Amino acid sequence: MTRFRLLLVLVQLFLSAGLAPWFAEAAVSHCADSRVSVIHAGPPVAEAVCAAVGDALGFMAAHGFETDLAFLVEVVEEPGVPRTFGSYDRRGIRIEVLSPAACRRRGGGRLFGLELDPALYRSIIVHEVAHLVARFNGEDALHDVAGQEYIAFTVQLGTLPPPLLERVLSRFDQPPFAREAEITALLHALGPEVFAVKAWRHFRQPGHGAAFYRHLLTRSPGLRPVP
Repeated sequence: MTRFRLLLVLVQLFLSAGLAPWFAEAAVSHCADSRVSVIHAGPPVAEAVCAAVGDALGFMAAHGFETDLAFLVEVVEEPGVPRTFGSYDRRGIRIEVLSPAACRRRGGGRLFGLELDPALYRSIIVHEVAHLVARFNGEDALHDVAGQEYIAFTVQLGTLPPPLLERVLSRFDQPPFAREAEITALLHALGPEVFAVKAWRHFRQPGHGAAFYRHLLTRSPGLRPVP
């Protein structure tokens, strides 16, 4: 059993036994039909998180990922990782996301050039869930930033309501990635939203989709590994 999967087992036991004492004063909700718990500031936020978790897990299960995982989502006002809306702990199975108000403050109230509405806020959570699930599924192969972000962004866009997805895509005229060598961490760093749209358009091409996910999770040739 790998270290990451061992941590999964430990957290599953942790959740089944009840949350640790240091969470005793926090509001904790459990998402229905999953083994996901949310540490939050109020029921509306917990409902948004659980809806996002359900969207992410459903999309990824339909595309061949193992999604029967137990993990924590903590909603915070200040991120542990600077200049981000959210992050996941690669050493364990905890996701941290900013509250809706904190996201509006940090991102100028916009995402993909659009006003940050509830659906776009949920997509931020979906992105981090996708990272965690991909990490579990491809621990031994998926060590590159570009491959991780390709998966996270395509799941994020793929779970948007179709009218909203069309609005997002209409704001970008960049074509899909023409070849795998174009999927780089540098492009992601220079323009995450452009990277996201190019990834989605690539993902939707015939022969890609779930097959390209499998490719990334098994070998990721040509993609730059994380040191």
